Amino acid sequence: MLHELDLGAALRWVAEMSRERHNLNVSLEDDGQPKPLGSQTRSLVIRAVRELLVNVTKHAGTDRAIVSARRDGDMLEVAVQDDGSGFDTAGLHGRLGPPRGFGLFSIREQLSQVSGRLWVDSSPGRGTRARLTVPLEGEHHFHEESGGDHPDPVGR
Repeated sequence: MLHELDLGAALRWVAEMSRERHNLNVSLEDDGQPKPLGSQTRSLVIRAVRELLVNVTKHAGTDRAIVSARRDGDMLEVAVQDDGSGFDTAGLHGRLGPPRGFGLFSIREQLSQVSGRLWVDSSPGRGTRARLTVPLEGEHHFHEESGGDHPDPVGR
């Protein structure tokens, strides 16, 4: 079913499932901009958000999270933020592998396959913010000096 939904509808579904299954209240924020993604990338983003929300449920000690999606040029940025217990990220950055952070390691590895990235910002007592970016697809960019008549030859 998630493969048939656009990103906004899929994020709403994930938020609802998080509430029903884990009693996690997820607020959604969206900038209202188009976010064209291929089905593989969209599925990956949804799986990553689901995993990050499961992490909130298991580790944060809070019943609230915020998922935000925004367009930043040719990139989609999705953030999952909580106001929970947080954790010391020392050792996570540059490593994010077993035995600690396997879910984050998996997300990072999968995102790298589509030229995406994952950042995690957290500290004890201050909550956690995980931010992922992936390139948007299917966009044509035009040179301003040409009046927008010709696609950008760089193909960005």
